[in-house]
Amino acid sequence: MSKLRQAVGCLSFLLGGGVGLVIGSGASYAIAGLITDSRETQAYLAVLIVPAIALVGAITVAASIGAMAQSSAPRLLATVPGWLVLIAAVLLAVQWSRPARPATVLVRNDTRTPIQNLYLGSDFRRNSRIGDLAAGATSPPIPVDLANRVTFNALEGRAAGDYVRHRLSPDQTADLADGTYLWTVGGEPGALTYRFEAIGNTHQAP
Repeated sequence: MSKLRQAVGCLSFLLGGGVGLVIGSGASYAIAGLITDSRETQAYLAVLIVPAIALVGAITVAASIGAMAQSSAPRLLATVPGWLVLIAAVLLAVQWSRPARPATVLVRNDTRTPIQNLYLGSDFRRNSRIGDLAAGATSPPIPVDLANRVTFNALEGRAAGDYVRHRLSPDQTADLADGTYLWTVGGEPGALTYRFEAIGNTHQAP
């Protein structure tokens, strides 16, 4: 019986660790964002937060299963803080991934040169990979969050020997109306131009 209990304990520990690892992966940047505004520090903290949440999950699930197997109410009650931590992490992960003001952005290549490896957004955690965009082509609609400008405020890619790289200023991303927006890359490599516009309203990118 003791070997069976040990096996169940090990399996429940591994199961809880796996659950905690998934939750921690989704909530790490949300938790780090509550601690600091620095993106670099957030990236370092995320490396620590993921295994910490995994450990909480492992201990909580293993202790809960052990308490239920022994019908011990006090031991089961002692696992409540761990469950609260996991629930809070899940809620933060959902809030992090859900846009507050959903909108769509399209990117048009108005040059005669294909754009390669194009990304929309200035934050690697929230940007969207468009990939290659042929000359004269327009990307499919890309979901963004108008309340979080890093999801749409920059373009990065390559066009022949030139970089496609431009970022909108905070003033250009403030007070935007809900709707669909269009990034247009014009000119030619060496003299690329950028324009960000919405229906009935155009924001010229200098």
